[in-house]
Amino acid sequence: MEFPKLLLHIGLILATVTDFCGADDPGHIHRLPTNSIPVDYNISLSIPDLEKSNTFHGETKVIVSIVRESFDISLHSQGLEVDETATTLVNDTIYLTYKPTKHTYDYKTNILSLHFEEQLYCGFYTLIMKFAGKFSQTDFGSGGFMKIPYTDEARKNRTLAATYLLPNKARRIFPCWDEPAKGAYFMISVRHHQKYNVLSNWPSQKVRWQDYVENDMKWTHFNRTYLMPTYLVGIVIVSNFVRVTNSNHSVNVWCRSSLTSQARFVLSIAERVTPLLEEYIGITKGVPKIDHVMVPNYPNGSMGDWGIIIYQESKVVYDDSKDPTFKKRNVASYVANGIAHQWFGTFITPSWWTDIWLNEGFAVYLQAYFLDKTFKGWRAMHLFVTETMHLALQLDDGLAGSVTLNLDDHLDNQLFVNQVRKKAPAILRMLHHAVGDQVFRKGITKYFATHQYTAVTPDDFWSAIQSAKDEASYDFYMRDQQFGIKEVMDTWIVQNRYPVLNVTMNYKTGDLAITHQKNFHATDDINNKWWIPISYAYEGSPYFSNTMPHNWLKPDETFRVQIITKGWIIVNLQQTAYCRVYYDILIYEKIIPYLSSQEYTKIHVLNRAQIIDDAYAFLLENQLDSYIFIDLITYYERERDYVAWRPMFRILKQNQKYFSLPESKGFKSYMVQTFDGGVLQHVGYEENPDDDDLTKLLRLKALKWACTVGHAECKRKAAVKLSEHFADPDTHKVPQWWQDWTYCFGLAVANRTTWDKMMALYQRTSDKKLWKILNCAEDPDIIINYLNITASNTTLFKDEQHALIFNLILQNHARNDLVLDYILANLNHIKRNIPGSKTINYIIKNVFSDEQMSKVKRFAETRFHQMPNILSNIIDLIEQRKSDVKELSDIFAKRFGRSQTLIDKL
Repeated sequence: MEFPKLLLHIGLILATVTDFCGADDPGHIHRLPTNSIPVDYNISLSIPDLEKSNTFHGETKVIVSIVRESFDISLHSQGLEVDETATTLVNDTIYLTYKPTKHTYDYKTNILSLHFEEQLYCGFYTLIMKFAGKFSQTDFGSGGFMKIPYTDEARKNRTLAATYLLPNKARRIFPCWDEPAKGAYFMISVRHHQKYNVLSNWPSQKVRWQDYVENDMKWTHFNRTYLMPTYLVGIVIVSNFVRVTNSNHSVNVWCRSSLTSQARFVLSIAERVTPLLEEYIGITKGVPKIDHVMVPNYPNGSMGDWGIIIYQESKVVYDDSKDPTFKKRNVASYVANGIAHQWFGTFITPSWWTDIWLNEGFAVYLQAYFLDKTFKGWRAMHLFVTETMHLALQLDDGLAGSVTLNLDDHLDNQLFVNQVRKKAPAILRMLHHAVGDQVFRKGITKYFATHQYTAVTPDDFWSAIQSAKDEASYDFYMRDQQFGIKEVMDTWIVQNRYPVLNVTMNYKTGDLAITHQKNFHATDDINNKWWIPISYAYEGSPYFSNTMPHNWLKPDETFRVQIITKGWIIVNLQQTAYCRVYYDILIYEKIIPYLSSQEYTKIHVLNRAQIIDDAYAFLLENQLDSYIFIDLITYYERERDYVAWRPMFRILKQNQKYFSLPESKGFKSYMVQTFDGGVLQHVGYEENPDDDDLTKLLRLKALKWACTVGHAECKRKAAVKLSEHFADPDTHKVPQWWQDWTYCFGLAVANRTTWDKMMALYQRTSDKKLWKILNCAEDPDIIINYLNITASNTTLFKDEQHALIFNLILQNHARNDLVLDYILANLNHIKRNIPGSKTINYIIKNVFSDEQMSKVKRFAETRFHQMPNILSNIIDLIEQRKSDVKELSDIFAKRFGRSQTLIDKL
């Protein structure tokens, strides 16, 4: 070990820890005392047969630097049984041995304190501890060392073990200083059964004869890692996995033997993306190898530890015989994200959990950036806006905090995923566009060159970008050159919500004014302000390619500029700023007819998508009249681009719950006209292998939603395809990704013969997804028959299955008078073992008209007249249902009522 480097590392860490020491932070996370710093971990773990035991044992020997005299050493431990008799501290200078007088543990903070009778002077010590731990279950919230059951190719039940330690779960595997700034070197050894392969961050050492021990056990020793925090420790223990590798074995993909072809695709992505990242950042990955491990049932999409990336198997399996080609992009995104983590979060680590957003944001943003460079047809950066940024804006409604999260063990992990991994990359994209490619890239290289192997804060990155900006030549396009990166960017990371730009235009004077509008989720006591990059285009100058800001809208200021135009104005080119844009009615009235013209593509596709997404957000908050929104979406009769359609598909999905209301008829008819007007004619009903992936995706989504809103020809086409498939399945195959549309919407208008064939398919396969498919029929006679079959065939449909199917039928068909009448008349037979009152509750929740509710009430009065308490509850439920339906109807009418007026004019 090179002690000069260690001493330098200790000095850097001590400086960081000192900066962050003090009063409890707002999240009430108690940080460790700063008197001790880990330098080098030697970790030995003993792993049992995973099928037989839930306990592992371990021993750590940690070189610790005491940097301030003390009688205590404190570190983290959670769920571990520490053998207090074995805890020993050795002074590495004078070789004195100390035994702690007591161990104290704080269950709230997970801090284990070792108290010594003798004072510990500054210097290096070795802390020896023995412990036992429990494997955790495979859910995202638990983390730590997880036992994961799976089934192998021979349908044999097996178990593997894998770690998930982000953000603060290393303490569940070994006692440690589980804070991101307290990085150290790690040497890991694992004792395990010979049937297992063990993988970790660094390559394993050559096996020696003495590594084989009793009872078919052996030791696997790994080389010492570079400096890294505890949460990047990665260990995977598997049996019967195979390795697919590159020519020099520096990139390996581990998987079940049946997935070797899919593993080669993962390997190909890794080998294409890695060189791009190395060149862009200016630093090679440094680690001797990277293992990509495809773990079935892994509770998270991926975990990018240094030298080992663990994936949820289903996320990175692409089978060209079963999967649509556009799934390749999803697989590549996970792989690229894991590779990006090999730089962001490894070479440079956050000083505290509040700063982890920067690493996570970079990983997500650069995965899209480099996939866009590698696979141009996927348009990864366009989809980043409509998939990631739009969702971030939707979630950023004030309930979520800023990206500088205060993390503790009670963190909502889903919130962490959404808040950090969606908003953070959107903010970095904004900065990238604000300073330009050259400055952004140079800033990143400076950031790495200056802070490699250290713990950092966002200020360090702002400083690097500022330095690159100051060194750059003057850009005539960016009128406002004099802005400080830190001053600007801090407003985006410490505040929640997002700004709204209010854009007004005086077409007589040519005066364009842009101001801050208070976010509609902000209360009176909240006065968030941002520096917002301003870019714009207008009908006389429709140039969207240069997204560097003309100016910055400073807090409490108004941006004004003279524009000579009588046409539309678009602010926030390519939606680079993380904000929404609210136009005055005059501007909307210019945008609407232009979008509906043949010239609509002159407005950039990302701005077309933004206009719809923003308008819908304003509609939900009663900030926009519904007629403007309905007039805007009229343009979809012309739109052919999936990127622009994506916000509309999301809007349809969010409003599908209203489609059972009678009031939705006008809107659904309006959307039928919209789909029929162009997009269905453009994409057609046939899979074309020559189409690009986004056209294929547009076809699937458009057909799904066209059928959902009642497009008759769409359903008829599905029925024809289903009939042909049943008649000759070898000739008329239905690809897996077409099955939902073909089966469900085909059955919607199919006859009893076709439905019977689908039931026969279920009887042969017992495929549970066919329960829902069989429920897609719209013919009430077929549904009544389905009710009778599920009620009488107790062999095919067990009680639990029957209850689920019965509930599905009620959800889809209780609003049909013929089905409802039959259910009420034959309830004793078809409900089987479901309690009668519970069945009535199900029915009430799925009827919509006053007439139907009156039917249910009369039925209940007859059936439960001798049970006044039950009857009273049912009547109360009916009244509540009436109120709920009225509320739903009012909401829908307010949003989309104008669509009925437009249909009446057609």
